[in-house]
Amino acid sequence: MNSCPKKAVLLFTVLLIVLLAACKPLIQRQAKRPADSSLHASASFRRAVYSDQSLVPALESLKNLLKERVSKEKVPFIHPELKAVLGNPLNLELIASRLTFPVQEPKINSFRPHLAEYALDCFLGTAFPQTAIYQSEIALDHEGDISLSAYIGFITTIIKKTAFQLENAFSGLTAYEKELLISSSAGFIKDMAISDKAPGDDQSRLINLASRLRYEDMGRALEGLRWIFSIQHIETINEISRGNHISVHPDEWSHLFKGDFIFIRNTEIGLVIVGGPGPNLYAGDAAVIIDLGGNDTYLNNAGSPVYEWEGHKINRITSPVSLLIDLQGDDSYISTRLGSAGSGILGIGILMDLDGDDLYSGSILSQGSGYLGIGCLLDMGGRDRYTVEEVGQGAAFFGYGLLFDSNGDDKYAGAKFVQGFGGPGGFGLLIDASGDDLYRAGVKHGSTYGTRDVFHSVAQGAGWGLRGKSAGGIGVLQDLSGDDIYIAGNFSQGTGYYLGLGILRDLNGNDLYSGSRYCQGSAAHLAAGIIIDYRGDDSYIARIAAGQGGAWDLALAMAVDYEGDDRYAGGDLSLGAAAQNAIGLFYDGSGTDRYRANPKGFGFGGELAYDGGRGAANLGVFLDVGGSNDLYETEGLENNVYVKRGIEGLFIDE
Repeated sequence: MNSCPKKAVLLFTVLLIVLLAACKPLIQRQAKRPADSSLHASASFRRAVYSDQSLVPALESLKNLLKERVSKEKVPFIHPELKAVLGNPLNLELIASRLTFPVQEPKINSFRPHLAEYALDCFLGTAFPQTAIYQSEIALDHEGDISLSAYIGFITTIIKKTAFQLENAFSGLTAYEKELLISSSAGFIKDMAISDKAPGDDQSRLINLASRLRYEDMGRALEGLRWIFSIQHIETINEISRGNHISVHPDEWSHLFKGDFIFIRNTEIGLVIVGGPGPNLYAGDAAVIIDLGGNDTYLNNAGSPVYEWEGHKINRITSPVSLLIDLQGDDSYISTRLGSAGSGILGIGILMDLDGDDLYSGSILSQGSGYLGIGCLLDMGGRDRYTVEEVGQGAAFFGYGLLFDSNGDDKYAGAKFVQGFGGPGGFGLLIDASGDDLYRAGVKHGSTYGTRDVFHSVAQGAGWGLRGKSAGGIGVLQDLSGDDIYIAGNFSQGTGYYLGLGILRDLNGNDLYSGSRYCQGSAAHLAAGIIIDYRGDDSYIARIAAGQGGAWDLALAMAVDYEGDDRYAGGDLSLGAAAQNAIGLFYDGSGTDRYRANPKGFGFGGELAYDGGRGAANLGVFLDVGGSNDLYETEGLENNVYVKRGIEGLFIDE
């Protein structure tokens, strides 16, 4: 009697299993982006606002105003995550957690051999959250020892397939439009690097062309290279390195490549080189370089697309997909070339350095940067030094850039648009997994406000747009462990500007943050910025104005520190302050803290002069929820008080 229902249940179960198996890659992709399990700051902000009935209308009026203003902006590249943030401002911390590396440092050692592939997963999951990118099943299947020729053939095949997939990203352009996009690219990126803008007509034309690319196909093309990042690939290279190989020294390449080489040949994807275990010099560009060891010097593209240069323009891309893997050694990557060291300039570039204390020195568009493409630099071991001019170290315009450093005490230095920077249409991500690190940005471009001895950096978790031309992108800097130092100029350390979103997230260590105008969780002009520090006794210095949860003009800013005895020094519009229809939020958890800032801070609701106030308020909130011996150097502020400040501002010390 019950056989039919049982059969139905069994059939349903089988169908469900099949369906789940078919959807597994998509489910796995979503699993890469978990929400932070704590989010205590967000809950505290909600409690503070909704327990004061005078603040609820202020928040609701601002939510409606921000939604309305974003909907009226007729520019390309407005990111859905930014829309979500401005539509529900108290979710900023939640969305920031979804856009960052979801594993804490102590857990990393358990799967360190797979860390490169895991970094790729996290990068794809955050850069392409709305796209179903199915895991590639391409892998080198072999029994016994693998021959060098078989390995080269396999690498050539998957890079050729990736280049074909990459072409789909440009399929919305005519041949003439694609040629125009390529030829105008060098001038545009150099103008942006020097002056933040290109000539008006050129800028508008290039932005229009860039907005018509199919960026999800870039992600799918990168996914096709998954095996490159896998432990199986690394083991294959190690196996090849243990073999007996005959050195080759073709005369036609002797002026460009010096040292010990076991394979050099022009192929259908471009020049492919396998370097031996000794010290080698690479001075010529190549599509693929696999180096088996030694202290090597790279003066070339170093895992960046190969192009032909004519006059001051890029004439054509000859190898749109490029790969460099260096097995070990203390290596130097030095280039003044436009696009180097894992840069995705009009294509996909990958550089993986597996071990050694390395030096990276680049000019414009270098060290895990993307421009109309995807660039990835993964350094898996050693104490490294990174120096770049502009657009580098996890930075992107109209594309995606990743710099992942696995361990070691590292030093990063750059002038502008660096260290987790997302320009128009860009997603830039810098992740440092462990070590006591130094991040410096600035020292070349003077402040756009004319302030002496202050520099324009736009760095260390910065999303930056071009007002009236293009929305900004997403810039993320995440450090998982270590006592770190962050030094930057204006627009830095978790800052958003014109429809951009900037995030800085530090999980552990006693850290020092020093910045200038707009820093440490700040935003201006329909943008959002957040800084989150989880543990450690930290020091924050925000000079001049707009920092530490300071927001200006239709913007949202948040600064969060969960634990430690911290010190804060801010200027105007800091420590949870807002002006011109903005929301500024500051939260400090446990610890005995010390605060110093100008009076127009500490949960201050500032002026409403723009457009007659726009029919909405400001909202500034300062919360210190731990420690009974905090020190405030501002009159009227002390422990265990509740103070209303300015136009809809709130100071709470619990």
